[in-house]
Amino acid sequence: MRMQNATVLLVISVIAPAQQSQQTLSTALRALDSATQDLLRNGRVAAARQLLAVLTELGYDGKTLQKLRTSIENQKPGKPKDPADKAAAALRKAVLPLIAELPKLPIQQRQKVAAAILRIDGECEAAHAALLQQREGAKWLDAQAAQCAARVPVIERAITDARRLPFTIEAKSTHHPLYQALGIDPVTEVRLGDLTVYTEWPIAKAARAVRTAAQGCALSRWLMDQPLAFVPGKRTYLHFAQQTFYQKAITWLQEQKRIDDAETIAVRNLLAFDIGNERLLQDLTEAAFAVSLVHDDAYYRLPQRWLLAGHVDWIGRCAIGAALGRFTSAVDRHSTRAQSPDDAERVAMARLAAAGMLGAKCYLQWLVQHDQDPAWSTTFLDQLGLIPPDGVTKDLFVHDFLVQRGVLAQLTKASAKPGEFAISVEQALSIPWPEFEHAWRRWFTGGNFLGIADRIAGKDVELLSADELKALNYLNALRKQALLVQRYKADPAPDVTFERELADATKLHALYLHENPAQLAAWPDAHEEWPDRKGFTPKGSMAGGNSVIAGASDCIQAIDGWMGTFYHRLPLTAPGMLRTGFCVEHGVAVLDAQSMAMPSNSTFLISLWPAKDASDVPLHFAPELPNPVPSQDQSSWGYPVTFQHHLATPFDPAAVTMTLHEGKESGPMVDCYYSSPNAPTNPEMSPSDSYCLIPKQALKGKTDYTAIILMPERDPLVWTFHTRAN
Repeated sequence: MRMQNATVLLVISVIAPAQQSQQTLSTALRALDSATQDLLRNGRVAAARQLLAVLTELGYDGKTLQKLRTSIENQKPGKPKDPADKAAAALRKAVLPLIAELPKLPIQQRQKVAAAILRIDGECEAAHAALLQQREGAKWLDAQAAQCAARVPVIERAITDARRLPFTIEAKSTHHPLYQALGIDPVTEVRLGDLTVYTEWPIAKAARAVRTAAQGCALSRWLMDQPLAFVPGKRTYLHFAQQTFYQKAITWLQEQKRIDDAETIAVRNLLAFDIGNERLLQDLTEAAFAVSLVHDDAYYRLPQRWLLAGHVDWIGRCAIGAALGRFTSAVDRHSTRAQSPDDAERVAMARLAAAGMLGAKCYLQWLVQHDQDPAWSTTFLDQLGLIPPDGVTKDLFVHDFLVQRGVLAQLTKASAKPGEFAISVEQALSIPWPEFEHAWRRWFTGGNFLGIADRIAGKDVELLSADELKALNYLNALRKQALLVQRYKADPAPDVTFERELADATKLHALYLHENPAQLAAWPDAHEEWPDRKGFTPKGSMAGGNSVIAGASDCIQAIDGWMGTFYHRLPLTAPGMLRTGFCVEHGVAVLDAQSMAMPSNSTFLISLWPAKDASDVPLHFAPELPNPVPSQDQSSWGYPVTFQHHLATPFDPAAVTMTLHEGKESGPMVDCYYSSPNAPTNPEMSPSDSYCLIPKQALKGKTDYTAIILMPERDPLVWTFHTRAN
């Protein structure tokens, strides 16, 4: 009996301090409870929801939490009633009792509470000290973060060295029966050791694409603690840049009995498939082709599919300029209907996930801030295609973390069974598996802790130069005019905001084009960066593929030029554009319009240009590459009229007609080239959901013009604009 009583007393003595600290903590949390209610009363519903998540994590009283949760669900967001600085100050004051409790808590609980405090006030020095973090410049770093930061230059150097690796490429024109059957003859054959590629691309382009792929494969090996080199295995690719030829190739293979009817149906919606020892694939760009080959090379060396997803995506985004996408789940991360303001914001943020490292990082940062990022363990699936899109994004940045910690190679040799793999992670990182997510989150913040109070105070608002602000305001003013006509009860498009990292990347691409002026005058070369050229950077390459580009003295002049075109206007007036970055360097203007934009089918807004009742409309088309009407002289054309519908499917583009009339809608019809998605004037360029009238002659000065759009089962769109004098 005495022994039993002693045991009971021992248990009580161990539990009592924990219970006492939790009770003391609950007292301190009441101030945050009151702050949450104040945020609700002032219309700051999103901030209240984020504060509720902190209270939940810290184990606040369940009944009180449920009452708060119900209040938040029933509260509609509104215009904040109190000034931002006052609300931020009140929230920082509310967290003071929690900060005072930090020294009294056991070490593990202290660190948990400190991390929660930083989610409210990112500059709290006491919380940083509890996490053993020290300020270095504008960042707070612990030993782990400092270790990672020290390794970043090594990784960046490896990326640069990989992109400069020389490979002996043999390329020539030849003949191939499949391509001959499709009317492509001769075809390009590229060889790198035992690797053979047949493609419709010209020799120089094909050789460069294969070299880029080899460089990516060499980087893949370096990441696994192997030499920075690549010797390919025996493999043959039949590559198509155009989807029409790729689909015709499938039909030809069926006719030749090389695939049966069931296989034909199965591969129609794929972008790659194997037939014997050959692999057919379809990629439009060199970068996408290179990522495909990196995936194929890494597939058998990474049996952990969650590591494969992050590995290939990381190499594609960091070193090549294209994201992994074609191998991931077909489940649409954007299809969930928004049920709350935060849901709607998540839908908007999710559009960024496929846009380079920055777009993916912005989206995942939002998920982390709102406690909605998936646990890494949820991606531990045996097929890459089963990993949901948000999981692939998490895999990408866990891979980045593992690379910076220097443990990726060790984990590639681990078991592909989830439970056994988790044990390997514990051993590699020297942390218990339950602590992994906390360690990853501390790393992911990158030493920059932006709390709820910080965001309320506007610390996340980018400071712009006078020229940047002028150009951004000019762009937003044009967009408001283009999106003025509201026909389908759509919410107005938000103003486009400025993203500094995008601007920095556009500067890199502008500098590259300055070093390589021949590319500036060619399409699609102006949008690409070739690793064997001076000035190449992966970030600049990614920016080039998502930007509109022009020779100009300032950004406003460039915007006016782009607005006078067909293809280059569309991204500027697309309703889904959310963020941009731009610069003008050495007379080269680059504006990233697509890295952070929602796809067209995400909004019911329509875009018309010239806008309804617009005056001072230019008379002439601004020549662009590619030519919207091949072989025709652009110099004599008139200012184009565009319509971007973004309507819900089903919608038959063939049933849409557009006409332009001088004067009123009954006036004489203007002779125009008409491009639509199903009947583009340039067969190689078919912008989805976009229509354009290009007058064959310059418009008349000081003249009214009326545009008419007829659509099935919808009222016509009729609007008038007025031209400038000359």
